Amino acid sequence: MSSLTDLLSQLQVHSNSDAHQEVYDCSIKILKKDSTNVSALKKSLIALINLDKYPTAYSLLQKYTSLLSFDDVLLESAYVYYKLENTEELEKLALNNKENRGLKHILAQHYYRIGKSIESLNLYQELLSQSTVEDVDLSVNERAVIFQANFFNQSSEILKPSSPANTNSYDQAFNTSFVQISEGNYDSALNSLQTAFSMCETATSDLSAQEQESELLPIKIQLAYVYEKLNQFEKSKEILDSIKSNNKSIDKVSQLILTNNLISLSKTASSENPNLLYRALGFPNSLSVLNERLTLPQLQILYRNESIIGYKSGKNVPKSIKTFSEKFGVSYLPLALISANKAGFAYENDFDINTRLLFRYSIKNPQDIPINLLAAQFSIQDGNLQNATLLLENCINSDSANLANFAVISILLALYESLDRKNSTIQILDKIYEELVMKDITGVEDAKCFMSIAFSFMSFAPEKSKLLFEKIYNYDSTNELVSVVLGKKSTEDLEDIADLTQGIDSEDLIKAGIAPLLSSGSASKSKFSSKSKITKKSRVRKNPKHPLKELKNEIDAERWLPLKDRSYYKPKKGKKNNKDTQGGTTSKATEESLNISNTPSSTPSSSSTSSSKNKKKNKKKGGR
Repeated sequence: MSSLTDLLSQLQVHSNSDAHQEVYDCSIKILKKDSTNVSALKKSLIALINLDKYPTAYSLLQKYTSLLSFDDVLLESAYVYYKLENTEELEKLALNNKENRGLKHILAQHYYRIGKSIESLNLYQELLSQSTVEDVDLSVNERAVIFQANFFNQSSEILKPSSPANTNSYDQAFNTSFVQISEGNYDSALNSLQTAFSMCETATSDLSAQEQESELLPIKIQLAYVYEKLNQFEKSKEILDSIKSNNKSIDKVSQLILTNNLISLSKTASSENPNLLYRALGFPNSLSVLNERLTLPQLQILYRNESIIGYKSGKNVPKSIKTFSEKFGVSYLPLALISANKAGFAYENDFDINTRLLFRYSIKNPQDIPINLLAAQFSIQDGNLQNATLLLENCINSDSANLANFAVISILLALYESLDRKNSTIQILDKIYEELVMKDITGVEDAKCFMSIAFSFMSFAPEKSKLLFEKIYNYDSTNELVSVVLGKKSTEDLEDIADLTQGIDSEDLIKAGIAPLLSSGSASKSKFSSKSKITKKSRVRKNPKHPLKELKNEIDAERWLPLKDRSYYKPKKGKKNNKDTQGGTTSKATEESLNISNTPSSTPSSSSTSSSKNKKKNKKKGGR
């Protein structure tokens, strides 16, 4: 049996030769003989990190918890927690070692990866403020976090970098372009990318052609994206085609982005047919290699796309959709697709058929929020605002907690406004207030919900409005708009409206409703197309619409009159009232309301023509 001294000497030999498995095996033997050997624990953790065996490393940390307070193993432990996305353990470690800069850096990176951009930014800016010299790496990371926070709307304001620009860092210039993109400032982003490209070419001139191209590749892909946003599609496609033809060894993340962006610019079979699109993007296998390279908000978009395209191509995706929802939990659409499948929804169906199927299923399942929201969108698209309203009211009646669900109440309030139901608006706002006043604000989305309702109360219940604004201020005292409303700041402190709306395309927002569910072309023979109008089959209605009405959602001015008293009423053939008049089959009430008993109609109708013939016939028979 080897002595402890022999094991330590072997450990040194293995460490020098980078034989990671041997280092780990030797370290474990040492720990079994001496459970207080911090150096052996550190070596074993490093070996397991190099071997990508993070669950094994976590088990080791659980076994030797008494050694985790030592500075020697802090960063290794933190890195294991980071790779396993173990927020609880990582935060506990950081809380007990508040002055450790390396630990703060790992925690900031972890927050960025899981989508907690504001928490990450606070840590990076704290580290930057404590630096005695300019830290370019921190400034690069700060810009990446700001882009994610702005792009995914995680802050109530547009965030700006606190660190100065560095004219020698192409990485910083590259990330600066992302911040400008998140602000909708594409011209500035283009300038930053061109600067980054030039700086990168110079800095990597002594590298091999392949290594240099690897550094330039992300900048090229982003340049193509910005050109596309500037409507310079030919330039964008030219760059992407050049990358595709000249780069034989592209990493898998760049390959997926390249393929995705090329398809979006091309009018090919792959871009029109969901089956070909699914195959071209390499789903679902292409997603498995991205987890280490992308943040959760970025992965969320790709997994969502995979779910929707897979669903449209007829694949059996309920399991992957459920996994997506459990992993990200930020979108109702995947769960709505599962319920839509149960309802009989199919892309081959006529739009009207799918709308009716979704409505019937949703009205019977008011507790299923995702499918009710989807069904409401289809009803709105069909012009049937009453059905959409009924679905959302049904959700709220089934569970009063939905009064605090902004996805539900924001649409319902908009529907009430469109239908001019002012009393309903006031009643539902009072109910919403009772829910919100007892609720704590736990995030940016909650704060937005509170603010929207608070503004709604300003015109008729200022006291309630003020209380909600105070709750928002207690959550986020930096919100300038709330500060102005509460009289804590002047209106001069508010940002100009042109700056706030820069880069926002209202048309895109309007079209965003059910656009993800609509086919982008006619190749799939589906009637769901975001580029063309939906052709609807003619339906026989018991209550025909006004012949002059052109808009489906226009409110009929005569809707309060009995059907037979309306100006456009046409009785069924062969059916007459008990008393015929000179004007045809018209009741006395109608004659009085429309004043046609004494005044002839200005527009001939089939009934008046028919009655005229009857009159002539009767006169001939009477011999008058």
